[in-house]
Formats: sequence, structure tokens, C-alpha cells
Amino acid sequence: MPSPNNLRIIHTNLIDLSSTAITASSGSTSLGNLKLDTKSKTWRSTTGTQASLIVDFGSQKTVGGVVLSFTNLASSTATITLVGYNSPNVPSFTGTSLTTGVSAAFNTGAIACCPWNSLALPAWGTNPAGSSNYSYGGGVYARAWVPLANQSTLIRYLGIQISDPGNTAGYIEISRLIVGNYWSPVYNPGFGIESGILDLSQHTRTESGDLITKRGPRSRKLNFDMQWLNPADRKEITRIFLGNGMSKPLYVSVFPDSSGTDEDFQREDSHQLYGKFNQIAGVLYDNPFTYSTRMELEEV
Repeated sequence: MPSPNNLRIIHTNLIDLSSTAITASSGSTSLGNLKLDTKSKTWRSTTGTQASLIVDFGSQKTVGGVVLSFTNLASSTATITLVGYNSPNVPSFTGTSLTTGVSAAFNTGAIACCPWNSLALPAWGTNPAGSSNYSYGGGVYARAWVPLANQSTLIRYLGIQISDPGNTAGYIEISRLIVGNYWSPVYNPGFGIESGILDLSQHTRTESGDLITKRGPRSRKLNFDMQWLNPADRKEITRIFLGNGMSKPLYVSVFPDSSGTDEDFQREDSHQLYGKFNQIAGVLYDNPFTYSTRMELEEV
């Protein structure tokens, strides 16, 4: 069995199913934006530093984790609470919270969702950090994993309660919602994991010798080797390569579900990404027992 904290990949997003519907406790922009991979299009709560979403899958599903990619969550006190429900126990809202007293299949309680990054871009002038700088390296990820004991629990509805009392923007903003099961290999990637920034800015040297820069968008990249795939993991990684290809994004976290020190959270934040493969690598048959491949990803 894989270690509980091995690399995790969500390659199929239940939010993209045509049967999935989303409602919110409040909102000033379209909830449909949560289904788009356009970072500048977001869902934003009306007011306050708490908001809730209810996802109706249309039929029973199992869920392993929830990821909010490109958000304005900004404090170490931010949390996500996940609550699973089944008919006839249909969830609803009380203000910005999920209504209590409705029988739930599971309730994770408030989870520190690792949203903050001390290296994140600050506010630009009078504009708070948010969609205005998501294309230039801004925006943070927030995640909550369903406990292992509940990952096989079938649910029709998923309640997501988000709280960020230290957020000075006065609202919660999310660009993309990712919900689904995840795959973990038995063995983690080897050392030599590369995380970095892709900057499309261009330099031009003037005749007077000055260096002028035409500023371009920035995004993350994540590259690593999967060196010890057993036959079952080789089959699964091949299925991911075929199913997602270079066109369908997926979420990857090399150090998921960290807890404890700020350093652990920073490491997790630097090694998670919602993106697409730059290329589809081959799978090598290294020896009679294991296979290997390489994963190169670029943020959407």
C-alpha cells in the first residue's frame, strides 16, 4: 500500500461532469467560472471572510480530496471543512455556513488548508491580491483531503465551508474548483524534483546600452522522475498519460497533507500544481521488477 503522504494526483475532476451542479451561500460572480481553466475568471463571495459551497454530483460518488486553485486566501488561519451527504439529507446554508443538524455521511471538521505562501505577490497598489495578478505568479492553492476511512463512502452532495478570518480583502475568491479521487504510487519520486517559475518576459538591449524588459506572464513548472513503478502503478500512470494527454489538466502534489511547521507547508505549496503535461514521456522497463518514467508539467 502507498504511504498516506505519498505523491497524489487528481486526474479526473468531478466538477467537470455535466451532471454536477454547484450552489453557494453568496456570490457576486458566476459559479460557472469554477468549471473553467481561465485564471482571470473567478467566483467571488459577496462579503465576509467565510463562504460555503454545495456540490450536487447528480448521483453517488466517492471523493478523496478538494483543491481550490488560484485563490485569494491569504492567512495561516484559513481552513476548509468538508461534509458529505446523501438523500434525503439535502444540505443547505445558514448565512455563510453549512446548516448544522442535517445528517452527514462524514464531516472532516476544519482543516488547515495550506493556502498561504510568504513569497506570494502582495497587493498591487489599491488592488488586493487576487485575479488581477493570477497570471503573474499570484494566487495560492488550498486543499483538504478526505480521511482515508471516508474515501470509499458514497455521497450525493459535498458541502465545502471555507474560512479565512485573516483575509483583508473582505471576500473569498476562487478561480478553479477541483474535486475527485486521487492516485498515489507505492514509491515516491526520487530526489532531483524541480519546481520553478516560467517567465515569458523578454529583454531588449537598446542602442544606449539599457536593458528594457517587456513583461510577460508567469506560471509554475514541476518536473520529476518516477523511478520505481511496480506493474500496477505502471498501468495506472499509462492510463493517466492516455486519458489526460497534453490537453487535459490534472492536479499534482508531491508532498500532500503536510502538517506541523511552516517549512513543511512551504514545501508542500512549492511542489503542488494544477497544470498540463509539457510532453508525454515513455515508460522504461528498467529491470524485471520496476518501471520508470518522467513527468514534466506546466501550470495552466
